[in-house]
Amino acid sequence: MLSIIVCSRSAQLSNLFLQNVSESVGVDYEIIVIDNSANSYSIFSAYNEGVRRSTGEYLCFVHEDISFCSFEWGKIVIEKLADEKIGIIGVVGSDYMPKCPAGWWMTSTKGHEQKEVIDNGLRKKCIVKYSGSTDMGGDAVIVDGFWFCMRRNMFDIVKFDEDRFVGFHCYDNDICMQVIKSGRKIVLADNILIEHKSEGVLNKQWVSNANIWYKKWKKSLPVYVTKLDKDKSKAIMSHCCNKYSTLSFACGKYGLAFRYYLKSIFLYPYKLSKYKIFIVDYVLHKKNK
Repeated sequence: MLSIIVCSRSAQLSNLFLQNVSESVGVDYEIIVIDNSANSYSIFSAYNEGVRRSTGEYLCFVHEDISFCSFEWGKIVIEKLADEKIGIIGVVGSDYMPKCPAGWWMTSTKGHEQKEVIDNGLRKKCIVKYSGSTDMGGDAVIVDGFWFCMRRNMFDIVKFDEDRFVGFHCYDNDICMQVIKSGRKIVLADNILIEHKSEGVLNKQWVSNANIWYKKWKKSLPVYVTKLDKDKSKAIMSHCCNKYSTLSFACGKYGLAFRYYLKSIFLYPYKLSKYKIFIVDYVLHKKNK
């Protein structure tokens, strides 16, 4: 049986979501709703509670703002997870994560991001695919947390880290790293299509959790499916440091912003004018505090 675990903003899931699951899943299932209407859970503690309440051999962690466009997707999940070498399957992810705070979407060079979802958040509805080829499946190192599945027995050796993290960010990064350290593979399913009806929010909590994630896993990074040459790996890391620096600055984390902007420059030099602008902004902010 497949246990579908949802951390919900409401006490009950919408009828539209329930009907979509019923019509598309194609296997015996149960839905475990963690009522977070009072904001008493983090996503980490909610999912751990969902694992405790579930009874299925296979677990599906999913956001409530999605719609399945593929039929009998539950059969695909069970078929793939029957392979004990696979620890997680998802539909969106990356096959490279650098040695710095980063999200999977930051490693967006050709061939290092794979995705097949319908994105109708703030943009017009369209099918977006990130891949270096027409093959949408394959191994990954990180999956996006809006939908992923695991076997129950994986939770004998991993768990969502509610001790280090708070809030609703980086649970996917962290559980994937635990799976990799266990020696299992992470796989992107090329035949499950999902509509995601919203976009993630990159806020101060994401910046903080990304830094916690990096400190926790620093000695294990980078992780990859295929090793990159030195120049490409430096370019990706510089890009990620620069993105993280920009987000940190926007969220008021000026120390982190300054540190990772400097790192991005040392890794892969940017124009001096950009460097000067950042330094001036940083110094003026500290002076006006």
